[in-house]
Amino acid sequence: MPVKIDPFSINYGRRSDWRTLNNIESRLKEQPKKELVQKFHKKLDVELKGICNEVLNLIEKHLLPKAHNASTKVYCLKMKGYYYRYLAETLVDKATKERTSVIEKEQQYYQQATDISKIKLHQAAVFQLNSLQSNAATLNKIRERRQIHPDTNIKDTEEVLRKLDIRHEQIDKMNIIHVSGTKGKGSTCAFTESILRHLGFKTGFYSSPHLVHVRERIRINGKPISEKEFATNFFEVFGKLQQQIPDLEKFPAYFKFLTLMAFHIFIKERVDVAVIEVGIGGEYDCTNVLRNPVVCGISTLDFDHISILGATLKEIAWHKAGIMKPNSVAVGVEQPEEAMKVIRERSQEKKCTFHLTPPFENYILPNQKLESNLGLSGHHQSSNITLALQLVNIWLQRTQNIESFPDLKKFLPKLTPEKELLEAFEVPAIFLEGLKNCFWPGRGQILLKNEISYFLDGAHTPKSIAHCVDWFKNEQETRLEKDDSGRPLQVLMFHCTADRNPTTLLPYLKECQFDIALFCPTRVLPILDKHLDTTNLNQSETEQKERCLENKELWVKITGNSDVKTFDCIQDTVEYLPVLAKERQRRLHVLVTGSLHLVGGVLSLIDPDVAS
Repeated sequence: MPVKIDPFSINYGRRSDWRTLNNIESRLKEQPKKELVQKFHKKLDVELKGICNEVLNLIEKHLLPKAHNASTKVYCLKMKGYYYRYLAETLVDKATKERTSVIEKEQQYYQQATDISKIKLHQAAVFQLNSLQSNAATLNKIRERRQIHPDTNIKDTEEVLRKLDIRHEQIDKMNIIHVSGTKGKGSTCAFTESILRHLGFKTGFYSSPHLVHVRERIRINGKPISEKEFATNFFEVFGKLQQQIPDLEKFPAYFKFLTLMAFHIFIKERVDVAVIEVGIGGEYDCTNVLRNPVVCGISTLDFDHISILGATLKEIAWHKAGIMKPNSVAVGVEQPEEAMKVIRERSQEKKCTFHLTPPFENYILPNQKLESNLGLSGHHQSSNITLALQLVNIWLQRTQNIESFPDLKKFLPKLTPEKELLEAFEVPAIFLEGLKNCFWPGRGQILLKNEISYFLDGAHTPKSIAHCVDWFKNEQETRLEKDDSGRPLQVLMFHCTADRNPTTLLPYLKECQFDIALFCPTRVLPILDKHLDTTNLNQSETEQKERCLENKELWVKITGNSDVKTFDCIQDTVEYLPVLAKERQRRLHVLVTGSLHLVGGVLSLIDPDVAS
């Protein structure tokens, strides 16, 4: 319980007298009587100042240092604000520097109290949201049930939309771009959103997973919503559902809740366009409640979430192409023929026109090499860029917004339904600005912290790991050419979650010839804390530790290198790195890969503001 200092009882009598004297003084016209009142007034001012200073000293020296929880700290800071206000009242000469200083302190402590209150509310929202995560056992049961009745996810989402009074007509007004795929769908969405924002449109962007803060998943005009906005909107949606679903176990799960919350925010914000990234698959993903997207995109397909989507590219393509809608347009990158056949069949089934993106090399880039100026590293981004360019062009054409940009019309080809292969074009300068200013951390990102170079890439499929290896090796060669201080110690930091097969990922990493490999779970801290944005309950601690041991054994078998360590959490691993550098007397180049959750956990420790 907070210690209570009641400002209306401690000095109630003195302040009451002070106000009475003020009232009398304002009415007196006779100078002698006025001087007498002023004499008492000054004496009272001194007493009041003494009381205020004593209480302020008590709060500062004895109460604030013992305020170990947010509510007590907020109470104490508010009390400081109150007493500085009372102190300002005693300083009659309003022009004095002392009074100005006191007023500034009053405002300062009120603001501090407000800031902590906001943080506390945000922490409460994150805690409540994390309670909607399914534990490992429950998640397996849900997956088993969905294999029997896969369409229940969409029906359940529709039902919750009705409970929230969100109508499809409202969703349609957001002019949605819906993107599925295995690798590159997040980057494609980020490029698409950035170009449209640079064109002056108000954008909403929903993506997953987040790296450091859950707020990253919901962005307005490229920026994650603030802690206050997140908490306010979370409790608006949560409160409305709680009135109709008293049992928390029947609440929409974590990802579905955030999807609905994103719709709620985008409708409220009246965005011009909403870019929506699919969670898993497409056909049965809860984002697929969308009925009339302006355009759909399909990025590169690969093997991922095999237990849900299937073990063949045909099965995976079937799910990913499920986001196509009647009378809409879909565009995708070139896939292996077995996947292309399924996508074309689903296009006919869904009555949705399908187009292919042209090769990246066919675009005309005025006077510059685009790859070297991108906000996202890696030459493999070329397929994501060409998909984003076509999504923007089709969106502008189909929404008629192209008419507002006469200068762009000479660059952008009209959409021809009969032609499957779309035309490349000269990329307008404003599109290039959007591409170059796109920032999407955790993918091909390099960060120097405490003299340790971190190479962060959340690759978690065979193709993306192969690209990651190329990128890392390239960076090592480039840096060795520029640096004559000798070869750094190359460190692998790796984890892949339970639904992914390390035997399809780790062999690629052998090429990098790491000196030492470190394996750890995606848990950031030793103790599970539901108030943290990085908390993940979907896999048990035991399972994650067992996976680390499996990865360790597999790595030794593949590489023959037994210089390997396992850790219980990301924090322990990161804290070991400077120890390792000191032991080996070498600079460290650390590749963090295998999981976006792992990359996010590392970033939360070394650069927590990066994603904001």
